[in-house]
Formats: sequence, structure tokens, C-alpha cells
Amino acid sequence: CYRYTSLVSTEPVVLEGPNTQRSAPAGSRLELRVEWLLTECRDRLIIYDSVTPTDSRLITSLYGCSRHEQTVQLLSSADWMTVVWKQGLYNYKDP
Repeated sequence: CYRYTSLVSTEPVVLEGPNTQRSAPAGSRLELRVEWLLTECRDRLIIYDSVTPTDSRLITSLYGCSRHEQTVQLLSSADWMTVVWKQGLYNYKDP
């Protein structure tokens, strides 16, 4: 995820799209809060604390709308956080 926004809010805020020209103040940490809104899905999120996805920088992998953890908070130990979203396939008809 290459979007950044500075928030002072108790309510969830939807980011309005990428802004690669903004950066966090020095010493800031990146925190990502993932909340699954669907009760059932096959999507997968893979989160890294680097610019490029590498196995050595993997924070976590979330699968299938995470029925056991509907809300997850993650903290990056680096200046970057990359989120890879793989949308599940929902075609239930045989060709």
C-alpha cells in the first residue's frame, strides 16, 4: 500500500487514493487496521514491512475474511508497508 494519511480520528477513514508525494513525520510508525466487512470470502491479504514483497520481510498473511479475527491491527517495523491483495475467485459454475 503506497498511500499515507495522517489521522486524528476515532472513526475509520477511507483513504482517497495513492499520494506518493506525502510522507510521515520523522520517527513515525506505520499501523494498518484491517476489518473484514464480508462474513464469507476467499480473498487473501499478504502484508510486508518493505517496499518490495520478500519472504524475509513478511508480517502476516490473512485469508478468507478471517472468520476468527474480523479485525486485525498490524504495526510495521520499517518505513514502508506493502499490502498485496489477491481477490478470491467466485465463479461457482462449471464451464
